Amino acid sequence: MLRTRRHLLGLVAVTTVVAAASACGNPPEAAAPPAKALRHDLEPLTSRWPALVQPVSATWAAGVQGMETTPSRIEAPGPSDYWLQAIVTLDPAVAESLRTRIITDPAASAAPNPVPWLRAELAPSLPAGEYRTSRELDAEFVTSEFKTLVYLQVSGSVLVLAAYTS
Repeated sequence: MLRTRRHLLGLVAVTTVVAAASACGNPPEAAAPPAKALRHDLEPLTSRWPALVQPVSATWAAGVQGMETTPSRIEAPGPSDYWLQAIVTLDPAVAESLRTRIITDPAASAAPNPVPWLRAELAPSLPAGEYRTSRELDAEFVTSEFKTLVYLQVSGSVLVLAAYTS
């Protein structure tokens, strides 16, 4: 009986050492994140932001915050922070309604041109022109999921969303 117990303990010890040695090997190389593909579908945007009424078209991208700067990082379990940026062409009447109700407010301010924090892959899709932003405009696009900064073209129908979770 004692000999069998020692034999089992020895077997457990050898198995543990072999498993530990295997785990100490080189970790597999982390794959780089895929290139940010620009998207043009509207449903993911309109379902998240009901204030996006009657969009005509959109160019947008989304991803996990920090992945593009540290693609080989090891993912820890738990929630991730996401970003989403979109250049949306609104129905002209919707854009005018937003401008009339919100952008004419004295608190509206000119956005630096180009719109700040716009990702490089989206920048070529941004129409030239002056954009305005305000707390009231941002408030129109509040969601429980995203904090959203919004910029509206002063004389056009383009709206830019810069959203992130945290």
